[in-house]
Amino acid sequence: MNNTIIKTENLVKNYRRYKKQEGLRGSIASLFRRTYEEKAAVNHISLSIQPGEFVGLIGPNGAGKTTLIKMLTGIIAPTEGTINVMGYYPNDLKNAFKKQYAVVMGQKSQLFFELTVNDTLRLFKEIYELPEAHFQANKAYLVKLYSFWPSGWFMQMWIRSGTGDMVR
Repeated sequence: MNNTIIKTENLVKNYRRYKKQEGLRGSIASLFRRTYEEKAAVNHISLSIQPGEFVGLIGPNGAGKTTLIKMLTGIIAPTEGTINVMGYYPNDLKNAFKKQYAVVMGQKSQLFFELTVNDTLRLFKEIYELPEAHFQANKAYLVKLYSFWPSGWFMQMWIRSGTGDMVR
């Protein structure tokens, strides 16, 4: 039995962009005839992630990191290639699939600054309809993972008081 969590093969995402000619003459000409160029945001990515593996995406701005995550979560569809995430094709956006993951794209805007870390996790537990036992196990795992902070004190920290790195 194959227990791969995420598998992609030759994943490609191309964006078609309008290429404007310079100046007023170029603007007028573009009303009648436009030229386009294709930009590959993700270019033939194949990967396989097994249960329990931690994976990070590292690269410069424009390397396709966010585009890849958006394809893996079904936010955008690939131009080519295949994706299988936990047995689902992400772009089908089935509710059972959407309840299996959470994504934070490095922005604090998805968090509620007036809540503690613990309250925020509990809010997401309710949104994703997680069983209490599963929630408690995940919370214990996070406390252990961040055990360099004494006895999980960060769980009672207000989101607004955390530094950018702490919040992420």
